[in-house]
Amino acid sequence: GGGFQIWGADPAALVPSSLVAIRNCVIDSNVASVGAALWGFSFVNVTVEDCLVTNNSTLGMPPTYQGTTPGVIVEQGSTFEMIRTRLLYNTAGTGAPAVSGIVNLEDCEIGFNDGWGVVASGPAKLERVYIHDNQLGAAYLGHIGSPQRHILRNCLIRSHNNPLGPAAVYLRGAALIEGCTITENQSAATLDHILGGAAVGGITKTGGGVVAMNVYTAGAVDVVIRNSVIWNNLPADTVLFPAPAFLAQPPPPNIQLAQASMTVDYSCAGISPEAALGTGNISVDPLFLNPLLSDFRLDPLSPAVDAGDQNSPDIDVIDILGNLRVVFANTDMGCFETAHLGLGSVLDGNVGAGMGGPYNVLKINGSAGDAAHRVQVPIGTSSTMTLDQPPTNGSPANFAIFGIWGEPTVFDFFTLPFNIGNMGFIPCPAVPALEPITFVFAASIPLGSCTPIYPWGPAPWSSGPGPVIAFPLKVTFQGVIEESPGVYKVTNGIVWETQ
Repeated sequence: GGGFQIWGADPAALVPSSLVAIRNCVIDSNVASVGAALWGFSFVNVTVEDCLVTNNSTLGMPPTYQGTTPGVIVEQGSTFEMIRTRLLYNTAGTGAPAVSGIVNLEDCEIGFNDGWGVVASGPAKLERVYIHDNQLGAAYLGHIGSPQRHILRNCLIRSHNNPLGPAAVYLRGAALIEGCTITENQSAATLDHILGGAAVGGITKTGGGVVAMNVYTAGAVDVVIRNSVIWNNLPADTVLFPAPAFLAQPPPPNIQLAQASMTVDYSCAGISPEAALGTGNISVDPLFLNPLLSDFRLDPLSPAVDAGDQNSPDIDVIDILGNLRVVFANTDMGCFETAHLGLGSVLDGNVGAGMGGPYNVLKINGSAGDAAHRVQVPIGTSSTMTLDQPPTNGSPANFAIFGIWGEPTVFDFFTLPFNIGNMGFIPCPAVPALEPITFVFAASIPLGSCTPIYPWGPAPWSSGPGPVIAFPLKVTFQGVIEESPGVYKVTNGIVWETQ
């Protein structure tokens, strides 16, 4: 207990007897042989809330903890709860292990620790937890008796490289994985490492993603995976070891072998055929927004968008960022729910909506964008914006084109007065104080204090080649134009992005 040492008052009571809450703290640079940051022992109930636990170092551990060496340890029938807390850069220590205890983690980050991210032999519940870059694996969750099960919901697990076992989630007990993203984890271990030298029959490497295996109990290990993305883990996204087939020799007398079962529904994973373990699965690239920059949100055109099961009995109402879980027709696969503005109808505009439209009059480089209203151009190139005269207006059409940095969500739309229509964001003239977050790109009409970058005459209009952009940038454009003389409507919108 380098930072905190918490003992239960009455080990014989077999119930948590010491209730301790640690809030708004930094636990930093402590050293101990057991539990460098925190050690809770013998039926205690510990809550760590809104804290930073970092740079704590565990010098040594008893043999029973070999391979886990916790920096935070709560054991012997204890309960450990961690909320809105970051565990980072603890050496020779894992994030939040528990021995014979209960683990509840919510809205936490566990990363860059020397060991496993989470180790629990009691039932563990992880909700909206980001686990990444730990030296061994992300979560080692042990055997628990029926009807208990481990729960991972809306978690992001990435970038582990474990030379000694499964890299992401290693399950020795029943578990539910709901709405999680598990990616870029790699295992270099053989089964010899896991089984203590037992001979291996036909399997040379363990899975980098989710591994379910039961060698300790006569009951089945039932794993349910739903609405998740398990992708680009090596050497496999999911590995199921149905004992005793994976052993080439009889097990030791104290090990009873049992079947491990896995059901995967409405998930994106490397399963072939897709229906092998369940229904509604896909096995194609989920199209993360920018994995090179660790952005594992879904691209607006990802096949995993709206491909989940919103009727899942275990689905949460929010995702890992606290955003609403179901935005469009269905829930998404993975821990991030997509709310891209371009997937809604507001960027369609309403120019000529009752006269054969709506018409795409706003264009960049001659395009109104893809199905998500995006125009993407390479870094270092120029772009030209044009505004066509609406086919419903035989006279030159006055207009105003507005912009906002970034891409709003579908919840950020703004209703213009006088039945003009809905825009995807608040235009500058509506709230001039927001300038330059929102701005006027071009206009042929006066707009008060919001000065257009391009003052111009009526449409048709062209900006000409714009400046060369040498860095990644995203801007959303949408405007108003005279659908007919004196009658203004909302143009289509474009999310312009340099990549």
